[in-house]
Amino acid sequence: MSENKRKKLNPIRYVLIFSMVTVGILIHGIFAHRDTELSYFAWLLAYAYVPFFITGIFYVVHRISLKLRPDNPEVRRQEAYVLEMSRAVKDTLNFTVEDFKMLQRNQDFQNAMFYGYQVLYEGVPAAVAYEKMLDPFEKDTKEYQAVEVIITTIRNKRS
Repeated sequence: MSENKRKKLNPIRYVLIFSMVTVGILIHGIFAHRDTELSYFAWLLAYAYVPFFITGIFYVVHRISLKLRPDNPEVRRQEAYVLEMSRAVKDTLNFTVEDFKMLQRNQDFQNAMFYGYQVLYEGVPAAVAYEKMLDPFEKDTKEYQAVEVIITTIRNKRS
């Protein structure tokens, strides 16, 4: 995942925060203006700055947290590897969302993904790792098919 994409702010988040605060002010105003001498509209005008203020605070805190969060290239490389292998499996095999969830829950498949990562980025001998990747699975299972696609993708990347 590129650094620009990681630090990009999602405007939908801020529209949602602004909307929730505005609705909260409108609902609160129905009951709160009765305790004052102001009409409902005048009370709303008096508190019209609040949604902007709260949304601004969320924006500033988010920007600061992005600046303070350590940038770890190893984690980004692992994320990119998982996304690439998932895309390869999705493009090659017609897996459904449920199939991917099943793969995610399968510890043997997760270990196979780890071995593939080691082959690709840490210099582990490929032949040994490929055997370790395929050993836990029966030949006619979806996990076996997915691991075969991952191995093919890794071989293509290494050559």
